Amino acid sequence: MPPDALLLEQTVRDLLLQGRSVTILALGNSMFPALVPGASLRLVPEPLRKPRPGDIVAVPRPDGGIAIHRAVRVFPDLSVLTWGDALPQPDDWGPCPVLAWPRTLSSPWTPSRWSLLKGHLRARSHVLSSTLFPATQTP
Repeated sequence: MPPDALLLEQTVRDLLLQGRSVTILALGNSMFPALVPGASLRLVPEPLRKPRPGDIVAVPRPDGGIAIHRAVRVFPDLSVLTWGDALPQPDDWGPCPVLAWPRTLSSPWTPSRWSLLKGHLRARSHVLSSTLFPATQTP
């Protein structure tokens, strides 16, 4: 991952840990077709309920960044095991706490039936964000 992208993800992670909501632009393909590249997402650190399998959540990665993937297993301590929809296997970093709950604000396009039939895009990694707006500011 480029150093600038990781630094931005670490900043987003720090803001979430401070309890601040953050708006980001998803650039990776790891959650295609549920989240398409260019989707504007609002990451909200206050959960409305306990995580459940199938929820899309933001979790910390071991490198200090964050990942937005689907929870596939929830443990008694409410940590989750995650898996990107377009990835061939679950994330290898094990159970993680949920940092935030993404909400889609806008999407640049909706996948066509043809693009879904062609197959899910496989991503080696994903990068979140090219824009960052703390909760107290507006874009």
